Amino acid sequence: MNTRDYANVIIERTLDRGSWEQIRWLFGRYDRQEISNWVRQYGYRRLNERAFHYWRWLLGITEYRVPPWEQANDI
Repeated sequence: MNTRDYANVIIERTLDRGSWEQIRWLFGRYDRQEISNWVRQYGYRRLNERAFHYWRWLLGITEYRVPPWEQANDI
Protein backbone atom coordinates (compact mmCIF):
# COMPACT_ATOMS: atom_id res chain seq x y z
CA MET A 1 0.00 0.00 0.00
CA ASN A 2 1.26 3.46 -0.85
CA THR A 3 0.86 5.59 2.30
CA ARG A 4 1.12 8.78 0.20
CA ASP A 5 -1.95 7.93 -1.88
CA TYR A 6 -4.03 7.20 1.22
CA ALA A 7 -2.60 9.86 3.56
CA ASN A 8 -5.97 11.53 4.24
CA VAL A 9 -7.64 8.28 5.30
CA ILE A 10 -4.63 7.09 7.30
CA ILE A 11 -4.35 10.39 9.19
CA GLU A 12 -8.09 10.52 9.86
CA ARG A 13 -8.44 6.98 11.16
CA THR A 14 -5.29 7.10 13.25
CA LEU A 15 -6.03 10.45 14.92
CA ASP A 16 -9.63 9.42 15.58
CA ARG A 17 -9.19 5.82 16.74
CA GLY A 18 -5.52 4.91 16.78
CA SER A 19 -3.57 3.43 19.67
CA TRP A 20 -0.55 5.31 21.02
CA GLU A 21 1.69 2.93 19.06
CA GLN A 22 -0.19 3.75 15.85
CA ILE A 23 -0.06 7.48 16.60
CA ARG A 24 3.72 7.28 17.11
CA TRP A 25 3.95 5.51 13.73
CA LEU A 26 1.80 8.24 12.14
CA PHE A 27 4.09 11.03 13.41
CA GLY A 28 7.10 9.04 12.22
CA ARG A 29 5.60 8.58 8.75
CA TYR A 30 4.16 12.06 8.15
CA ASP A 31 5.65 15.30 9.39
CA ARG A 32 3.92 17.33 12.06
CA GLN A 33 3.11 20.16 9.63
CA GLU A 34 1.29 17.79 7.27
CA ILE A 35 -0.78 16.38 10.13
CA SER A 36 -1.52 19.89 11.45
CA ASN A 37 -2.63 21.01 8.00
CA TRP A 38 -4.95 18.01 7.77
CA VAL A 39 -6.51 18.82 11.16
CA ARG A 40 -7.00 22.47 10.11
CA GLN A 41 -8.63 21.57 6.82
CA TYR A 42 -10.56 18.38 7.54
CA GLY A 43 -10.55 17.71 11.28
CA TYR A 44 -13.72 19.63 12.08
CA ARG A 45 -15.83 17.33 9.91
CA ARG A 46 -13.91 14.05 10.00
CA LEU A 47 -12.86 13.62 13.63
CA ASN A 48 -15.19 13.14 16.54
CA GLU A 49 -15.52 16.32 18.59
CA ARG A 50 -13.31 15.15 21.47
CA ALA A 51 -10.49 13.99 19.16
CA PHE A 52 -10.69 17.20 17.11
CA HIS A 53 -10.32 19.44 20.16
CA TYR A 54 -7.57 17.25 21.60
CA TRP A 55 -5.46 17.37 18.41
CA ARG A 56 -6.09 21.09 17.99
CA TRP A 57 -4.79 21.65 21.51
CA LEU A 58 -1.82 19.30 21.15
CA LEU A 59 -0.76 20.72 17.78
CA GLY A 60 -1.38 24.36 18.78
CA ILE A 61 -4.04 24.96 16.13
CA THR A 62 -6.15 28.07 16.73
CA GLU A 63 -7.65 28.58 13.28
CA TYR A 64 -9.39 25.85 11.32
CA ARG A 65 -11.84 25.40 8.46
CA VAL A 66 -15.56 25.18 9.26
CA PRO A 67 -17.81 24.31 6.31
CA PRO A 68 -19.96 27.28 5.18
CA TRP A 69 -23.21 25.45 5.97
CA GLU A 70 -22.16 25.10 9.63
CA GLN A 71 -21.10 28.70 10.15
CA ALA A 72 -23.43 30.99 12.04
CA ASN A 73 -25.32 33.43 9.84
CA ASP A 74 -25.32 37.06 10.94
CA ILE A 75 -28.92 38.16 10.51
